[in-house]
Amino acid sequence: MVMILIVYYSGEGGHTEKVATALAEKVGGGRLARIEPVTEAGGMFRKGMMAMFGMRAEVRPVKTDLADVDFLVVATPPVWSRKVPPYVNEYLSKVTGAAGKPFSVLVEMGGSGAESAVEIVRRSLRRRGCGSSPRP
Repeated sequence: MVMILIVYYSGEGGHTEKVATALAEKVGGGRLARIEPVTEAGGMFRKGMMAMFGMRAEVRPVKTDLADVDFLVVATPPVWSRKVPPYVNEYLSKVTGAAGKPFSVLVEMGGSGAESAVEIVRRSLRRRGCGSSPRP
């Protein structure tokens, strides 16, 4: 059986969580892992500034070792400053065991800027080896 891990950060409204849960059901029981802040990084302005500068914020333990994962999906909520939330940046910085793992990025939002956020996640995962052949 293929192990699909859907890692998501969901803001106050919980919309990304609903989307991630629906996706897990559609793919036949994908495993969900929520990115949860240890503490909130402040108000929306501060979090937006942190996102704009690519900063990270501490998260609770979540599955980052992808050794037993066949496919990874990273889902992130509203894009802040055309970037991803600092909690997602922190998660991406801790990913291991990713060599050659295929992945998808899901950015759900109503406005513009999704392409920029998707590219940030793609670059980060590729630096970790996702989507490419294992290195010797």
